[in-house]
Amino acid sequence: MSQTSRWFTWHRIVDFFLAAALFAIPVCLGGRTGWGQLVLVLSAAGAGISWSLGRASGRLPGYRWSRAEPVLLAGIGLLILQVISLPPELLKSLSPRIAEWLPLWTSEGLGRWSTLSFAPVATTNATISVAAMALLFAVACQRIRTINDVEWTLRGIALAAGLMAVFGLIQYVAGNGKFFWFYEHPFTTTAHRVKGTFTNKNHFAQFMALGAAPMAWWLLKVVGRNSKRSSKFAPMVQRAGTGELKPGLILVGLGLVIFTGLLALSRGGALALATTGIVSLYLFHRHQQISGRLIAGLIATALLIAGSLTIYGFQDVSDRLEDWNPGVRLAIWDANVKIFEDFLWTGTGLGTHAEAYRHYLAEPYQLKEFTHAENSPLQVASETGLLGLGLTFAAILGCLNWCRRGVARGVEPRVATAAAVVTAALLAHLVHALFDFLWYIPGCMIVVALLAACARALAMTVATSDQPAAGESSVPGSTPRLGWITSAVTCTLMLGFSVVCCWPRINASPHWNEYLAIQLTPHKSDTDTATAPAQRQRESQTRLVKRLDALHRTLQADPQHARAHLRLAAHYKSLFEHLLKTGPNPNMPFSQIRQASFTAGFTSHEERNEWLNRPGVLGKHRKYLQRSLVHSRQGLELCPLQGMGYIYLSQLGFLNGADHEASQTLIEQALLVRPFEPNVQYQAGKEALLQGDQQQGLKHWKQAFASDRRVQRRILLGLVRAGFSARDTIKHFHPDWNALSYMKDLYQQEAPEPEYQVVLAGYADVARKRAADQDGADAVTSWLKAAGALKQLKRHEEAETCYQQALQENPSSLSARLGYGLWLSQQQRFTQAAGHLNWCARQRPGDKKLQRLARQTRQAAITANRRSIGTARQ
Repeated sequence: MSQTSRWFTWHRIVDFFLAAALFAIPVCLGGRTGWGQLVLVLSAAGAGISWSLGRASGRLPGYRWSRAEPVLLAGIGLLILQVISLPPELLKSLSPRIAEWLPLWTSEGLGRWSTLSFAPVATTNATISVAAMALLFAVACQRIRTINDVEWTLRGIALAAGLMAVFGLIQYVAGNGKFFWFYEHPFTTTAHRVKGTFTNKNHFAQFMALGAAPMAWWLLKVVGRNSKRSSKFAPMVQRAGTGELKPGLILVGLGLVIFTGLLALSRGGALALATTGIVSLYLFHRHQQISGRLIAGLIATALLIAGSLTIYGFQDVSDRLEDWNPGVRLAIWDANVKIFEDFLWTGTGLGTHAEAYRHYLAEPYQLKEFTHAENSPLQVASETGLLGLGLTFAAILGCLNWCRRGVARGVEPRVATAAAVVTAALLAHLVHALFDFLWYIPGCMIVVALLAACARALAMTVATSDQPAAGESSVPGSTPRLGWITSAVTCTLMLGFSVVCCWPRINASPHWNEYLAIQLTPHKSDTDTATAPAQRQRESQTRLVKRLDALHRTLQADPQHARAHLRLAAHYKSLFEHLLKTGPNPNMPFSQIRQASFTAGFTSHEERNEWLNRPGVLGKHRKYLQRSLVHSRQGLELCPLQGMGYIYLSQLGFLNGADHEASQTLIEQALLVRPFEPNVQYQAGKEALLQGDQQQGLKHWKQAFASDRRVQRRILLGLVRAGFSARDTIKHFHPDWNALSYMKDLYQQEAPEPEYQVVLAGYADVARKRAADQDGADAVTSWLKAAGALKQLKRHEEAETCYQQALQENPSSLSARLGYGLWLSQQQRFTQAAGHLNWCARQRPGDKKLQRLARQTRQAAITANRRSIGTARQ
């Protein structure tokens, strides 16, 4: 048997796993789910084991060093360093800020924090993905050696992009908002963007950008081959019967890839598509590979795309590309720069961005969560420090050097054309990575890894240009057979470890998504004032129990889910407070029970427990507070940056005998890790007010007031019930329009009439200021709201001025005419009122109530005129 035939079987096995990675990982929602990570790990381990066994049997060529191995191994070593337990001195020298952020995590406090990562479980999962991707790249570098291998890889990438484009377009046009028509994601749908199997439109657009250049190369390859047989660019329909349909199909595929990439409405994706197009054409021209046939094909593609966008989506694409507001991105980038400065050498841990950035990001973005930095290099810097960033740049520069060698002048055209495509795709990826978190998406990075392996193979082909371009001689490897067997065993062990880590995430994901769906779904009874309070209370408790059940199932599947522990702690505390309201002593809230336990002067822990266990105090429901305490502690042990965990410990510590001082220490720890989180600031302010420190309490509440509407409403309610004057509230908190609108309703129900009038006056002033800065319907609405408030204050002249301003803004406004007419009628100025109400009645002839009102006003105007005439005669 020849050497080639002996290699054939093993090559096919390795090819299977590489193809599985290319086509299957993106299908698993971009590889971001537990199933996606499992497919990544299985593909990488299968490829590594197959190559190792093939080498051990002597049926695969020798190992070729790419010089990327030291960088990859150093990167994985850094990530392992982030999750292993380190001595306190070494931890402090590598990352001094950890001790400053976590002063309570000492042997005398909550327990010693010993890892560089603030979320070791998340970093471990991320390390598994990085190691699997590195292994796939290493195997791809061994498998992709010749120009033929490169070309087959480019065809595979083009095919994957084309299939994804077709699926994405079908799902968008004929979908039901769910991925694959059955999977409902808790945060996103397929209804308003083309996303394919990716949960983020930017990642789908990046996948299209990575596939566009290989698709264009394939078209160039087929058109160039067919040009030797025919001198005419015959229509695709004419070629259908001659077996030359392939150019037309590839042409349509290229058009679909670009069309769907634009229809994803991703600015970064559009920039990446533009980059890959410009670089490809430039390099094709530089190597004299652009022919009239290719230009005709590209023109046809452009016309196809333009026609498709004209029929559907051009305005959306145009509006999206023009709508650029960098404010949010600049804020999150600034937060990542600050993280990098504070954790310079080793970062906060791979996968910790969602927890770490909150320490730096102030309002007004607290209601959003930035799971990633919207900039891949910045996130690498913040999570892995200078060491990780240096290794990343080393990998990028090495890859670009391979590309440079492949596109150099004088390179054989076949090699140069393939290198041009690889270079264009990789440059487009780098450009897009500056505006999105692409390096954390396995579905995109598998394509990048294969393209990088192609760049390395092409560079090697150029370096050995004295050998035939279509092949490479096999050089027996120097690694002993035992070494390759050891490599296969190592891959197998890593596979087992990875599956053990992935499986809890897979099992927990459905339950966590169920919890998120319950949490995020609005309920009518919460805002429907017609619903009885008792019924609202029952429905709220029912939903709370459902959340608890979903969280329990999440933690049964994955006991190391840090956020689930903290959410469960919060909901157990909420459940206790719900039950307390329906218990034997509903007028004694939890805060009073806690305060009483501090001030009652108990002589022993047993005496305190006896009092707490009484039916009128905590009673049998104390167990829910104990569970909340346990889960708070467990959540913090998994990730100590969850600020509310310390708040719960401070609120529940009295169950175990903690005093005010211990409670205050925990609140200070919460403020250290979450200085801008509204809930933390609110609870810190509430605690200060309970201790009689009004100045400090108001300071915390002022910081929280403008960041979160829910917290804002709790603060306003607390101020009203504490007897804080409306005038001082407006002076200290500077409520905006939404806050004043809520205050108007709140003070009408909860406060004395003089306090309500102060809020009305402030509401009217802000409404007039808003109206002056607005136009059209918005200005009319603001003028009418101001008029309504001034009418209640009996400031009639000012109210009339507002009505007139509304009519001046829009004389055809039905609401302005009707409001002014009613007000005039109430002022018994019936003649003027009749003119406005008659106009309204003509606009709505079917409105019987309005018609009756207009008739009554006309009659009142006639009566008033008669009286005035009679008075004048007398």
